[in-house]
Amino acid sequence: MNRSLRRHPVEAKPAKSPLTRAPGRPSVQRTSSGARKAKLPGTAWLMEIFAELKKVTWPTWENTLYLTVVVIIVSAIMGILLGGADAVFSWFVERLLF
Repeated sequence: MNRSLRRHPVEAKPAKSPLTRAPGRPSVQRTSSGARKAKLPGTAWLMEIFAELKKVTWPTWENTLYLTVVVIIVSAIMGILLGGADAVFSWFVERLLF
């Protein structure tokens, strides 16, 4: 943490005044995540899922492709290393016991 932040913490913002609705306009009920309340019973969870998915920052195609290649290469290297260690230990155990 930066020393200046430790010495001078950020002040809390003052609370906003509650909004009043215009006369004659129906109020829209929203959930804690900002999604509209579902009209059909049992679909509130679906509306919340869509609201959360809108907040996600999705990776670009190039980033996804690059990270997929990295995972495949690291998995192949680890498979070769673990397979080699298994072969060495099995050879050692066979020589020791038989």
